[in-house]
Amino acid sequence: MLSLLLGFGIGASLGLLGGGGSILTVPALVYLIGQQPQVAVTTSLAIVGA
Repeated sequence: MLSLLLGFGIGASLGLLGGGGSILTVPALVYLIGQQPQVAVTTSLAIVGA
């Protein structure tokens, strides 16, 4: 549930600002979800590239 809320919040804020998704996605995955940094970067690249 936390991942869904974070995804919505990050998507909405970056949609309004027009920024790249990785700037907020990686810190959210590392600090809030608890993923390792290497996994968070890879996941973020997959999300932004899709």
